[in-house]
Amino acid sequence: MRLSLGTLFFTIFFILSCNNKKTESDFLNPSELNQIENLIEKAIDKNSIPGAVVLVAKNNQIIYKKAFGIKNPKQKILIK
Repeated sequence: MRLSLGTLFFTIFFILSCNNKKTESDFLNPSELNQIENLIEKAIDKNSIPGAVVLVAKNNQIIYKKAFGIKNPKQKILIK
């Protein structure tokens, strides 16, 4: 079963917005990051997507950025 990109984006957004009363210091806890990373890795393993970049910003500052998988499946170029 392929995971649609819309479903993937919604799920990541939902994980990040479940608790909107967080302070800046606990905005991204390791459990939430792990959920997001697992979701992306599962989608790549199932060939739903070749790769992805997750970027989370708050107050115009990047607080999390990670690349997963490949950006060009034919040439097998990794995402940096």
